[in-house]
Amino acid sequence: FNDTATTEIYTLSLHDALPILLEAKIWISIFPIEYTNKALEQLIKKTGYIQRLLNRRLFMKYVPRIKFMLDPTEEIAHYRK
Repeated sequence: FNDTATTEIYTLSLHDALPILLEAKIWISIFPIEYTNKALEQLIKKTGYIQRLLNRRLFMKYVPRIKFMLDPTEEIAHYRK
């Protein structure tokens, strides 16, 4: 995002969607781990914008509401070194 002076890497790990596609959870990893909270806050602030883009581009009866979640896998691996 353009809001930060640091470089973060966002990785989309997996996603979960309810069977009726009303909500989609997007699990992400953010590196470096020290910037996880700040980067996730910025991503959550931009969720409405991302949702509007999806609503315009996807031709579905219901476009799932997106929700960003942290994937703890990489953080667990980081602390097991």
